[in-house]
Amino acid sequence: MALAIVLIVTQVAALAQYTLDGSISKARENYPAIKRYKIIEATEGYLASNAGKGYLPQITLSAKGTYQSDVTSVPVNIPGVTIPTLSKDQYGVTLNIEQTIWDGGAVSSAKEEISARRVVDENELEVELYAIKERVTQLYLGILLIDGYLKELEVLKEDLKRGRSRIEAYIESGVANSSDLDAFLAEEIALRQREMSLLSDREAYIDMLGQMTGENIAKTASLESPNISLDDFEIRRPELQMFASHIALLDSRKKGLDARNMPKFGLFVQTGYGKPALNMFSNKFEPYYIAGVKMVWNIGGFYTKSNELKLIDLQKSTIQTSSELFLYNINLKSAGERAKIEKLQKLLEIDNELVELRTNLLKAADTKLANGTISTSDYLKELNNLDGARSSKARREIELLGAINELKNSLNN
Repeated sequence: MALAIVLIVTQVAALAQYTLDGSISKARENYPAIKRYKIIEATEGYLASNAGKGYLPQITLSAKGTYQSDVTSVPVNIPGVTIPTLSKDQYGVTLNIEQTIWDGGAVSSAKEEISARRVVDENELEVELYAIKERVTQLYLGILLIDGYLKELEVLKEDLKRGRSRIEAYIESGVANSSDLDAFLAEEIALRQREMSLLSDREAYIDMLGQMTGENIAKTASLESPNISLDDFEIRRPELQMFASHIALLDSRKKGLDARNMPKFGLFVQTGYGKPALNMFSNKFEPYYIAGVKMVWNIGGFYTKSNELKLIDLQKSTIQTSSELFLYNINLKSAGERAKIEKLQKLLEIDNELVELRTNLLKAADTKLANGTISTSDYLKELNNLDGARSSKARREIELLGAINELKNSLNN
């Protein structure tokens, strides 16, 4: 029963149809760095939560005990009045509570900067993950190219089999010798060697693709040829979003500078227990409290604000220059890729014509071989010429597919 289940699973895996988009998606999910998305999200949550706590009451508890060399005294003698003398040892416990009413926008600007930082981190990770797309595509197209070669070998194998059967019949009739048969057998051995080499390469490519996607891909798995069209040349690379997010982060820092230089308003309550308390003429432990409104305005930030704004503008200019340079290189690269596509399309048209001509020549050679008017070596030469034309066409088809996909990758369409 267990063996039957294993066989069924193996057969299902072998029949599974894999796609390029699906392989890229699974490779992304399997890439270890993908876990950083959750880390980035969690980090933003903690930082934003901490920033929001700026509006919670700030509580400070302090205690002190001191001994001083002298105390305040009243150097006046009033008949009938005793002015107490303070102790040189003094003690106090103070609880201070402050509640922000308006912080000039510091908390909101901090949250905005944290959010902008998260977008930057995600876009930088997306740029890193984008490289997976190209690596998976190269493996995937490499397997398709091998499949194309193997398909052509099957056709060649049938042609050799048909020619060998005819030669074997001629030998039985006495109109051909064993050397003619040896020539076909030698070609079949060479074909098996090519097939073994291609199958070995295919298994290696399948293993690498399986490692990237995290799947156990069967050696006989079928890969669907991607349908890639050339109808959209808009650039949508993740690097552009990364540059834009960096600029947005710098803009949020500008707002933070404005908030930093605004006055802050708040309420406060201070309560305590000490000797002396608020009454400096009382030399005993007493409770006390103070409540009120306060404003804090640190104008020192205005001294450096102008230079800080200029530094931010310089950073933005650097990022914009990098973005323009990136677009320049992408446009230059895509122009070369479009020229390569046009060339391959023209060469593929010639390949189709050549395969058709070589097919006709092989049919003529097959007829001549049947009539005994052509040697075995001449027939095999025509057969190899057709094989070369077919292999060239198969390679060109995958090259064209790869060139189109490379252009798409450059543009991220």
